Amino acid sequence: MVYKDKLFQISIGVLLGDCSIQKNTHKSQMKYRLKFLQGGKHKEYITHLHQEYKEYVVSPPFYNLKRNTYSFQTIFHLDFKVQADIFLNIYNKKIIGEYFMKNDISPVSLAYWFMDDGGLLSYNKDYVRKGLVFNTQGFTLQEVETLSQNLNKTYNLDTWVKENKKKPIIAVSGKNYNRIRYLIYPHII
Repeated sequence: MVYKDKLFQISIGVLLGDCSIQKNTHKSQMKYRLKFLQGGKHKEYITHLHQEYKEYVVSPPFYNLKRNTYSFQTIFHLDFKVQADIFLNIYNKKIIGEYFMKNDISPVSLAYWFMDDGGLLSYNKDYVRKGLVFNTQGFTLQEVETLSQNLNKTYNLDTWVKENKKKPIIAVSGKNYNRIRYLIYPHII
C-alpha cells in the first residue's frame, strides 16, 4: 500500500475511530488485519468500507441481529504494517503516537474519522451553534491533545479537549463548521 494513497488515508481515519487493528501472532512473518464494526443504522457506510477494502476481504459484512451491528474484517496482510506501526504499542493496544506530531491528518482521514466517531457538539434543537465533536474516549488525554493540536495546526481550526463521561473528546467550534464541512464533505458517505 502506497503511503499516501486513498486506502491508507481511509485506514488512518477509521483507526482514529471505531476500527481496530490486530496482529497475527501465529505465523513467522508478522501480518495485520483491520476489524470493522458499526451499528445497524450504518449499513450503507459499512457496505462502502467493505467495497473500499474489497481487495483484502473474503466475505461480505456480517449482520448480528441480536446486537443490531454489521461487521467485517480484512485478511491478515503485510500491507497494514505501516498502520500497525502508527497505532499499536508493544502491548498491541491502540494508541496515538508521534506520527500525528509530524504528519497532518488528511481531509480523507478526517472525513472517515468523523463518519466513524464524530457528531454534533449539542443535539439540543434549540442550540443554534454548529459545533462538532470527535469521540476519542478510547485514547489518553495526552493522545487526544496531540490530535487536537494536529487539527488546529493543519486546518487552523479552533478545537479543544473536553471531558465526556470522564474521558477526553475533541470539540470543534461552530465558527469552524463551514471550514470543516468544506474539507470533509466531498468524502462523506
